[in-house]
Amino acid sequence: MSVRQTTVAMGFAVGMVLGVVVLTAFGQKSSSNKASRNPQVIAPRYSVQWESEQRLLLITDNFYNRLYMYSLTKQGSQLTSYIDLRQTGAGLLRAIGPPKSTKTKGKKSTPPKPKTKPKGKPKVGTAKKKAA
Repeated sequence: MSVRQTTVAMGFAVGMVLGVVVLTAFGQKSSSNKASRNPQVIAPRYSVQWESEQRLLLITDNFYNRLYMYSLTKQGSQLTSYIDLRQTGAGLLRAIGPPKSTKTKGKKSTPPKPKTKPKGKPKVGTAKKKAA
């Protein structure tokens, strides 16, 4: 072997040893660390999918495990129903209707007016007479 080949081989060996030392010192932490026992998985809260042919907007709530289905109209989007994704694997997935609104169709509901006593002195002749 020539001097040049010996120098290259020694440099390679020193580099390998140095690499092993660095990787073991700063590599994975011990398994006693809580993060390694319970790894945190970061997922987006909502996933959105748009079906243009059926005019549907599908939104998945990954926190509550629900799939919301909205129908698209000219006025905007309206909640059609939602599915609880914890039912996945069951023989039949049942859609749950949208929350019922408290509005009545056709009639406007007005809150009742509070009854108040008139303020000030009563007018002459409006006072009730006591029976004797």
